[in-house]
Amino acid sequence: MPEKMPEKIPDNMPADIMTVPQELDRPALYYLTGNEYLSLPEIDPQTAGLHSLNLLHMGSAGLLEFRGRPGAPLLTPFLKIEGREVPLAKKLAWSYLHHWVPAFTWKEKTLNLKGELYFPPGHRGGVYRLTLTNTGSRTRNLEAGFSLNWQAFNHIIFNPREVTGQHSAFYNEWTKSLILEARSGLPLAALALGLDAGVPWEISTGPAPLFAPHPAPQPAPPPPLAAARASVSLRLKPGESRTLPLYLAANLEGDGAGTTIVDLRRHGHAALWAETAAWLEERSLRLTEFTSLANRNLFFNYFY
Repeated sequence: MPEKMPEKIPDNMPADIMTVPQELDRPALYYLTGNEYLSLPEIDPQTAGLHSLNLLHMGSAGLLEFRGRPGAPLLTPFLKIEGREVPLAKKLAWSYLHHWVPAFTWKEKTLNLKGELYFPPGHRGGVYRLTLTNTGSRTRNLEAGFSLNWQAFNHIIFNPREVTGQHSAFYNEWTKSLILEARSGLPLAALALGLDAGVPWEISTGPAPLFAPHPAPQPAPPPPLAAARASVSLRLKPGESRTLPLYLAANLEGDGAGTTIVDLRRHGHAALWAETAAWLEERSLRLTEFTSLANRNLFFNYFY
């Protein structure tokens, strides 16, 4: 019979054996969401950008992470008014819908922008939805969309470690989606992004320079694995609203991720939102205090 383990740590245990993490002086504040398949733990409250998106990978006993870099998140929404890009940073008001869906609003005198990120349970993906409303008395010419900067692909158990391989990004005409595919011989994971069918992505990848400038003032960031941009031009009449849904989907490889985008489009962003809201509402706790915090903790523990 094995010896009974001590019920508490002995007082005489050397301090250098303990694995106590360092406390962060200034922890970053993020919004988060996800479902059983995708986790979005770093939604930037300043820019509404996604710094990372990860998937649970049973074969590697950890998470596989698609990541941008600090100055350029993996995915960021943008807005142009009359051809001029307007800064969204530090002008967003946030809330959680149904305790789990991050939502923001941005307003100027005659224009409102609303954003929502929802991932219905049971689906290998979800929606990043933008809604624009013209509250003024004249027609507005707008352009709205998303920019992507795929900088790294990591394996995470406690600390992230870069996974090298034959990573690629391409626009798939068959599914009308941008595919990010990570491979190390065999496929590891793929992420697909698609606006309404027929809206293409402009992809640009910057190769590393052959020679660094000398002397270099500071180390240059590594070139992205892929940079891309997709948008829709809108002409909004007074009182008119338009919705721009971006579908995101994950799978083992690119074909599976792309066809999942097709499946999400067939459901439609409105039906996927109704499905998400109904699922969360049915399982929300009714409490006298701390209702939102308790339910967000409940959904976090369920999905994460």
